[in-house]
Amino acid sequence: MSRWLFFSAPGVESARWARAFPSAEFGCDPSAVNAVEPADLCWIMSSLPGWVEHTERFSRQGAFVVVMTLVESREELLTMLRAGGRGYIHALASPENLASVATSVMHGGYWLGSALIGELVASVGNLVESEGVPRSPRQLIGFKSLTAREREVCALVAKGLSNKEVAREFSISERTVKAHLSAVFEKLEIRDRLQLALLVKSHGHLLCDKSRQG
Repeated sequence: MSRWLFFSAPGVESARWARAFPSAEFGCDPSAVNAVEPADLCWIMSSLPGWVEHTERFSRQGAFVVVMTLVESREELLTMLRAGGRGYIHALASPENLASVATSVMHGGYWLGSALIGELVASVGNLVESEGVPRSPRQLIGFKSLTAREREVCALVAKGLSNKEVAREFSISERTVKAHLSAVFEKLEIRDRLQLALLVKSHGHLLCDKSRQG
């Protein structure tokens, strides 16, 4: 059975963490944990000394690692990715967002924060444009099967907009945006927003196919 461990400095905890994961272990000291088990979910504050090394160690041991921060930055995000982390989120995120992060990373995806996805995609844009992103025949079929609204949601999410911002753009609920994204992920055989952003960056012209207007 996997454990959910929160590593933070003494006194640096959020009641939101406990509301999201009542059975998690809080206030853990990473230096006191010699090993974690595969499939454990480790939440590490970037304000902790040695957080990069702990992220690397826990990732090598097979755990999923999410880095929490009080000040989001592109540099910290890239450091987290190089260390093997799977998620990056503000430490005061809502319980609902925390739960979404957990679901995403434990199903093999990444959670990088919608505000930074656009910057990250831009930073690898030249590589994507020169080498492309591998796509399967089923992904090509998936693009063609997207409804007009799903295409619109794809385009905005790929630019880094959050679900709330997309909902505001189309005057729909966040729940509806999530439903559209779930359908998109399934049709394109991807797991997360970063994969979607990279795919659109490389093959966004496929979203312009107006043959389907569902």
